[in-house]
Amino acid sequence: ATLVATVSDSRILDKMVPNNQSEADIDVNETESVAHSSDEPVARQHTFLFTDIEGSYRQWERHPDDMPRALAAHDAVLQRAVASQGGRIFKTIGDAVCAVFNTPLDGVRAAVDAQRALHATDWPKIGLAQPLTVRMALQAGDAVERDGDFSGLVLNRISRLLRAGHGGQVLLTGSIADEIERSGIAGVGLRDLGERRLRDVPGVNHIFQLEI
Repeated sequence: ATLVATVSDSRILDKMVPNNQSEADIDVNETESVAHSSDEPVARQHTFLFTDIEGSYRQWERHPDDMPRALAAHDAVLQRAVASQGGRIFKTIGDAVCAVFNTPLDGVRAAVDAQRALHATDWPKIGLAQPLTVRMALQAGDAVERDGDFSGLVLNRISRLLRAGHGGQVLLTGSIADEIERSGIAGVGLRDLGERRLRDVPGVNHIFQLEI
């Protein structure tokens, strides 16, 4: 089956609450010493895949006894898909998953494998009247790794890109779309969604959707 979801202009807008934290005052001398420290982590290029179950609250309300098994099946699918492409899951927040890969195409293949496996799962057999649908986002950029977690502008932006999608979608940025067009992945296409604005992200962003 083809997993293609259409994005409307109203759905693409991010609904995340703005970050209103103020910047702390930093002593200039202290900043210089940190910047020149050999122990300071260095930002490196990574590809990130963020996922989130759409409507999980409703599923819990309707199927409180079956959702633990459904989530276990969801988690197993994501873990297999990520590991099969050499990635790793570095954080889970509720039913949301954050994974990292060495290359953009590794992340794309993991997202494709995961969506196909989720689509093929027999959710009624698990006890759900409706299947779990998972939104996904892919973005590449520089990030600093500390104690197995990551920080950087790319993490903020991919979280907003994820919120712009809906269940069954995989949204991605232009740089990853370029990699797909150069290399090609069998059975996978691209839909150009055009330039969109994401909340708290300056300017417009050229967004694509995987057609699986």
